[in-house]
Amino acid sequence: MILSHHGTYEFGSPKLPMTPEAIALHQLDNLDAKVHSFTREIREDRNAQSAWTPYNQSLQRRLFKGATDSANSGGMPTVDAD
Repeated sequence: MILSHHGTYEFGSPKLPMTPEAIALHQLDNLDAKVHSFTREIREDRNAQSAWTPYNQSLQRRLFKGATDSANSGGMPTVDAD
């Protein structure tokens, strides 16, 4: 399973996943990497006034950081629970 966690040969996997558990491990690893990229991009954005990050070429999108409320959060983005 560990050898196949990259999922495809193009991403450096020496073996393809061949069991349901190996597919699940690959998908979880992929999800973890994407969530990490998104949260890092939001955290490291220097423009606290904007609710959006600048366009990121590797992610091929801008990310929504949440509505900014400078009075309540010191310029950090907040998201309404509505």
